[in-house]
Amino acid sequence: MLTDQQVRHFHTFGFLVLRQVLTPQEVERIDREFEIGLAEAESVPRAAGERKQLTWANLRPEMPFTTALFEDPRCAGVAERLYGADVVGCDSGASHFAGTQSAWHPDSQDRHLFGFKLAFYLQPLDADSGALRFLPGSHLSPYHETLFDLLWPNGDASGRDVRVPEYPGFACKSNPGDAVAFNFHVWHGSWGGSTDRRLVSFQFQKSPKTPEEQASIRNHVQTTERILEEFGRTEPPHHPDWVANAGASPLRAKWISRLRQWGYIRS
Repeated sequence: MLTDQQVRHFHTFGFLVLRQVLTPQEVERIDREFEIGLAEAESVPRAAGERKQLTWANLRPEMPFTTALFEDPRCAGVAERLYGADVVGCDSGASHFAGTQSAWHPDSQDRHLFGFKLAFYLQPLDADSGALRFLPGSHLSPYHETLFDLLWPNGDASGRDVRVPEYPGFACKSNPGDAVAFNFHVWHGSWGGSTDRRLVSFQFQKSPKTPEEQASIRNHVQTTERILEEFGRTEPPHHPDWVANAGASPLRAKWISRLRQWGYIRS
């Protein structure tokens, strides 16, 4: 359970590092399941120059431990502490990075979409080997908006400034088993990553309370579909077995109901 101080830290700075959430044995299990997804992703033919990042869905039978971790109190409990009991687990994905850097960016520019990612990196990382770097407090207005002119000088992602170390960011040094929670709107990037950087993440969203927030959810569904297509992910984020909820998990049933209502699940 997060302390009040940790909750304040997250909402003030836009991120929070949680140490040793998983045991070494659990990290090994996740890594074995990661290998399954990686082998499948690498088997898909790709054009030259498309290999910086591979991504795939985790919520499927071949990845039982990773799937179960989504609803584990160490993940879902963190989400409820940060965004309330009606927060919804929306997606779980994995990414394999072959590039050595990631330019500064927020995960969402929609100021009416609220939520966060909980990220588990499967190797030790520091500032020079691909650890997540954040610009603390950059999820808040007006700081968030002013950074677009500085970091995206052409007005969109195509003009991103990739000189990550030149800006006063905080590098989240982490070891396998640690988790990094970060707000959708906080600016983040990385530097010096290896060609075998491994990430498993869980995405949680705040339930919408206003018409603007409801519209943002609908827009995010469309954006998510487009991004998955760009990454070549053809499988649905929510496997039919996960949606079937054979174990009758009350938490998953609540999430599925909301995900259907919002349009993430259409079956």
